[in-house]
Amino acid sequence: MKSNELYDMLLSLTETERRRFQSFLIKAEHSVNPEWLEYLQLMMDRRGRLKKNLPGDKVLIEQKLISRFKAKKDLYKCRNRLIALLESFLASDSFPEEELQKHIRLAGIYREKNLRVRYDRSMRKIEQLVRMQKIQNSTLLLNRYQWQLLNFEGTEQEFRRKDDRRIEQLAHALDHFYLTEKMRLSIEMLNRSQLLQTAYHQIIHPDSLSVEVRKEHPDILNIYIYCYQLILSPQDENLYTLYDNLLQKLESRLEKDTKGSLYLYAINFCVKNINLDKTIYYDRLLSLISRMESNGILLHKGFINPWVFKNAVQSYLKKNQSEEARIFLEKYRDRLPETHRESVAVLSQAQIAFAQKEYEEIFYLTNQLSYLDQHLVVGLKLLSCKARLQLDHRVRLESELESFSKYLRYHATQLGAERVARIDQFIRFCRRLNHIQPGDKQALTRLQERLGKGAPMAESEWMHEYLARKIRRPSQRRI
Repeated sequence: MKSNELYDMLLSLTETERRRFQSFLIKAEHSVNPEWLEYLQLMMDRRGRLKKNLPGDKVLIEQKLISRFKAKKDLYKCRNRLIALLESFLASDSFPEEELQKHIRLAGIYREKNLRVRYDRSMRKIEQLVRMQKIQNSTLLLNRYQWQLLNFEGTEQEFRRKDDRRIEQLAHALDHFYLTEKMRLSIEMLNRSQLLQTAYHQIIHPDSLSVEVRKEHPDILNIYIYCYQLILSPQDENLYTLYDNLLQKLESRLEKDTKGSLYLYAINFCVKNINLDKTIYYDRLLSLISRMESNGILLHKGFINPWVFKNAVQSYLKKNQSEEARIFLEKYRDRLPETHRESVAVLSQAQIAFAQKEYEEIFYLTNQLSYLDQHLVVGLKLLSCKARLQLDHRVRLESELESFSKYLRYHATQLGAERVARIDQFIRFCRRLNHIQPGDKQALTRLQERLGKGAPMAESEWMHEYLARKIRRPSQRRI
């Protein structure tokens, strides 16, 4: 028998590996034709040793040693299929679900076993897949490095020792991979530190990171650098524009989870600036959410991020688009995680009702006793007090303020001292306002002048607008 490619590949394996390959074929989930196993048994015995005296292809066909092989094309098809299965077996310890990683693994095996033809084929396939790969992430950079490393090791005897270009390319590829991973992790830690007061610098020190955007860097690395700078400089509008432009450029090339994280960082930047009264960021935040929706990343595993949901509704309301807020609420309220569905959705529903002057709906939601979330109850009670002021329900407002004050004292630990103090100022201010006689513009003006001069107060901006309206046109109704 003349040697063939399948025989050479099997010859490069140990007897144990060949026996494992036979077991792999028998236990394979996919169907294996009986003639393939029959042909493999002709080539090697049960112990995994290759037979020396094997019939040639012509003899095998003419003597019908395998009845289903009627022509040489049947034999070639069998061998090619066995080679493909052998490659799957060799790569099964690596990443069988990813074709590129499979061929990288096979190229390494072929180089070790000195199967030059198979090695060259795998390397050409890797080069093709690397150049075709559109997804931008650190895995892409790792694949490129591994491919260059295989190419370097496979040809190191073929180029002059003084030629450092290949070594530089290899070093740059590895640097890009590690720096991208380091930037991604540092951004996560930095973002958490601002939310949870984590000492992220104990994990990754900023001085160890490169925060310089360069043309020769891969786009995925540069967007992480922009993101890192964005978190450190939460008021740099030019930096946000650069970040957002690069994000839009990469949208079609980013994997879903990476894209979702990068959008959340952008939303976080917008929220920080909204908290600084930069109203332009309401439009930018809603634009980001709209793009997430069109890209299919607004939902993660079928659920919407409660924080994103809440900020979307509030941004619509701040832009006086209460009907758009209601449409968003109805569309995504059932997509909230069950742990947040009651609290976030109910509070958003009450905020929309207040904007649309449907005050009875707020009173109904506030009077429900099943809510266990203290922050939700506080939010609803604030809306209820504001609605009573709007309707000039003085007696009912006094009763609600007393109940609200008791609730704050009882749940002070869960709500936090700072928030309790701000709300307590709001309650005291409402009581003073409630005791002013209708039409007393001078008393309202004096109260408005005191607003903002004392301790911080919850809903101070709304209260200022409310007093301005009362001074211009005081209510005459008293209940």
